[in-house]
Amino acid sequence: MFTPIIVTDKETGRKVHCTIFEAELFKSGFFTFNDLWEIYKDDFTVQLMNGITPA
Repeated sequence: MFTPIIVTDKETGRKVHCTIFEAELFKSGFFTFNDLWEIYKDDFTVQLMNGITPA
């Protein structure tokens, strides 16, 4: 079980959770928010955090 880190896109307000490792890559500029979004956009928790009704 990992403790998710919440990353928020400053431009759109979208939120995504990721691992500490992914958060470090994001902070260093290796990952963009959209990279994280593509990985996690179908995750139930991410959808709920963003006000999307999961299908």
